[in-house]
Amino acid sequence: MLWWHKYTSSFGIDWFRPTLLYFALSFFLFMDLSEYDFTINFKFDIFKDPNFYYFLDPLKSKKIEFINQPSFVIASVSLIASIMQGLLIYQIIQGFRKYSYKS
Repeated sequence: MLWWHKYTSSFGIDWFRPTLLYFALSFFLFMDLSEYDFTINFKFDIFKDPNFYYFLDPLKSKKIEFINQPSFVIASVSLIASIMQGLLIYQIIQGFRKYSYKS
């Protein structure tokens, strides 16, 4: 638990690191499920896909169809993504709490 808090948000001080981790984790997990390839010239066509923005939602309110993946792989990766995204959103909130007014 201490390792997680130390490396994701510097014990609740940093909000930028968990935000960056949130988008990077979502990017790589979505790329793993979809037909996109990570090439050497770094074409980020994944950002043009509207399904990527639905994948950023940890509740996965819209069902995303992936063509070449079995359903258990999609469910497993989606579950891992939802758990990790939820934890990172909590870390982002913790990072912003240092800016709140305390009386």
